[in-house]
Amino acid sequence: TATRTLVLGAGLDHAWLDGAGVRVSGMPTPYGALTFSLRRIDPYTLRLQLDCCPDARIILRPPLRAPLCKVNIDGADIADFDSASVTLAAGASIVLCTESRRP
Repeated sequence: TATRTLVLGAGLDHAWLDGAGVRVSGMPTPYGALTFSLRRIDPYTLRLQLDCCPDARIILRPPLRAPLCKVNIDGADIADFDSASVTLAAGASIVLCTESRRP
């Protein structure tokens, strides 16, 4: 069987994440409703808040200006991510993604 997967953030313009950022409320997906917000909290860090998740694997692929160098999920730093995305464990609610600082 195919894995039930949703990709969040792909295709967003990084400028949309400034200020209040992007908010999605009750968006229907093939796997259930999705509610989240994604915004920049400082020049290098994005904050994803998942409030309602469908029964699917979530991959966060935010618009980045530099490769990811650090990911924190619900208060714990994780090492399992690549330069452009992170796969979230079931039940994740707050994700902080830090971009590399460009020289």
